[in-house]
Amino acid sequence: MPSPEAIRAQTTPEDGALFVSSYTNSKYVVQPHLAFTDDVRQKIVYQIQNTVSGSEVIINFEKESTLLEDVDVYLTPEALPIPQGATYARYCDWLGFAIYERIEWKYGGNTIQTYYPDPQWSEIQYYTNEHKTNAEKMYLGNLSAAARNTYALNPTPIRLKIPTPWDCCRFKAPCIAGLANKLQINIRLNPCRYFIQSDGAKPQSINFTNIHCDHQNIHFTGSDRSELVGVTMTPQGISILYDDQQISNVAIPANTFNANTSFVYELRDFDGPIYLITSILRTKAQLDPTNNDVDPYAIDTTYINNLQYEIVSNSMFIQDPEDENITGIYKIDKFWDCVFTVLQATYLFSEYPKEKNVASGSISFGNFTNPKLTLRNPTLLGNHPELVLTNIAHRWNWIVQQRGNYQKVWR
Repeated sequence: MPSPEAIRAQTTPEDGALFVSSYTNSKYVVQPHLAFTDDVRQKIVYQIQNTVSGSEVIINFEKESTLLEDVDVYLTPEALPIPQGATYARYCDWLGFAIYERIEWKYGGNTIQTYYPDPQWSEIQYYTNEHKTNAEKMYLGNLSAAARNTYALNPTPIRLKIPTPWDCCRFKAPCIAGLANKLQINIRLNPCRYFIQSDGAKPQSINFTNIHCDHQNIHFTGSDRSELVGVTMTPQGISILYDDQQISNVAIPANTFNANTSFVYELRDFDGPIYLITSILRTKAQLDPTNNDVDPYAIDTTYINNLQYEIVSNSMFIQDPEDENITGIYKIDKFWDCVFTVLQATYLFSEYPKEKNVASGSISFGNFTNPKLTLRNPTLLGNHPELVLTNIAHRWNWIVQQRGNYQKVWR
C-alpha cells in the first residue's frame, strides 16, 4: 500500500493547505442553496488614448461598485501598406496574443499576477469546439495568409479578454469597495516586428487606435455591500484559490532528436503545488522577430507528433512514460471536453483540471531530487532545426483580501 508521502508527492508548506482532514473543506460538506442576490450589473467603458506598439497601456479601476468582473480591452491596429519592392505585408496568426508581451495585475505598487500570452493560447486548446471558435474570432486565430493579407488592408478591432485571478468565477471577484487603493492592469505591447510579416522592410512601429476597456461593475444594496466589505475587514479577510501560472523557455539544439538521443531538462524553474504542465515545441526561427514570417502560434506539429515524454526523480516516475499520439488522446478525452490536437503535450497531476476551485491533486518538484523531464522523438531522425521548448506550469496559489489590502500568498 502506498505511503501517505507517496500519495501526497511530498507536500510543502505551499500546498499543505490543499490536503485537509477536516469536514470543512471536504467535497462532501453540505452547501447552502444559491439564490439571486439583489444586485445590479453595470457596463463601464474607459476610453484610452491612442498608443503605439512597444508601449505600455495602464488602466486603473475606480472603486465605484462592490465587485469587479469581465475585463476586456479593445484596440485596432493600423492598416499595413506593402513596402516598396515587397510582395506582402500582413499581421501574424493569433494577432490578439502576439501583440502583447505580458499583462500585469497590480495593487498598491505590488504585482499581484503576471500573465503571458503563451499560457493563454495554450488554455484555448482545451476549450470545447464552440468556445474555441469564439476565441479564434476574438484573437484572429487560425487565419490563412490570404485572410490576413485582407485583414491588414482594413483592420478591425481586436478584443483582448484580460485574464484575471478570479477567472470568471463570480464568487472570487474582488470586492473593490473594500480596497484602500485601486486595482490596476499594465499591458506591455510588443514592438511590431514581433507580429508583422513581410518580405520587405518592417515598420519601426504601428499605431493602435479606438482603444477602450470594458468591464462589469456589480452593485449590491447598502446592507449587502456593508456585509461583504465587513468580511474583508476581519483579521482573516477573504482568501481565494486561483490558478497561478509560471513559464520557462528552453533551447533544444538542432538535430537533437533521433533514434538514440533524448533531450533532458531539469525542472527547477517551477515551485509550489503544480497541478498541470503543458509543453509547446516551436522553431527558434518562428519566434525570431527579425524573421520575415515571424509567427509564434503557427504550430508545426511535425516536432510534437509522436513525442514521447516522462518525468523522473531518483528512478521514480513522477510522470509515467507516455506517447503524445496514444496516451495523450486518452488523457484529453477523459479530462477535457475538446477534440485532441497535436499542438502541445500535457502532464497532469490533478483529478479535475477544469475545476478552478477544486484542489484535486498537485506536486511539488522542490521536494524531489533532480526531477527531470525527458523528451524523445525518434521519428525526426536527427533532422530538425533548433527548437524552443516552452513549459507552462499551473500551480495553486491564494489571494487574500484583508483590511484594505489585496495580495497573493506565495511569490
